Amino acid sequence: GPRQCWHIARAASANDARAARGAASFLREVGWREFSTHLLAHFPHIVDCRPIDTKASTLSSDLLHLVTEMNYYGTVYCVNAVAPIMKAQRGGKIVTVSSVAGLSPSIDGGYAHYGAAKAAILHYTRYLAQDLGPYGITANCIFPGYVFTPLVEKQIPDTAKARGISEEEVMRDVLLAAQPTKRFVTTEELAA
Repeated sequence: GPRQCWHIARAASANDARAARGAASFLREVGWREFSTHLLAHFPHIVDCRPIDTKASTLSSDLLHLVTEMNYYGTVYCVNAVAPIMKAQRGGKIVTVSSVAGLSPSIDGGYAHYGAAKAAILHYTRYLAQDLGPYGITANCIFPGYVFTPLVEKQIPDTAKARGISEEEVMRDVLLAAQPTKRFVTTEELAA
């Protein structure tokens, strides 16, 4: 069902945009009919870099392209694959995944590439809603809070050192302070 779609798209997009296009092609040609009314277009944001490497004014073009392709383009490719099918059946639901990083920048201007890509997903979803609404298709964007990924795990010690607090305080008072559950979201929960 939708969970299989999510895993296929997620696995493909972890490598590159061509793989994401391949997953989209697979969904369009073979697998989408089995779960034709739901799509969770989510792409991992695992990039091995430190915040100093991702400041808005010093982004490397390679890193910018990689993160934009994985997040924004990957979302677009999967939606492009399923939208014609949903239009033909006059209904469906598209759920894209953004991040709070797409709503407001980090204090130090780090992770600008990721925030910009996630902001693009949010705005793209608004366009989708306008475009596909007349066909009975809804498009919504979610912001699941902090998802425990290798990137987030690497940020914890750096943030603790920069702020002069313990790693436990970073998790409790910085990362999870605004999260209602006071715990990290898992990738399994997103795919459920």
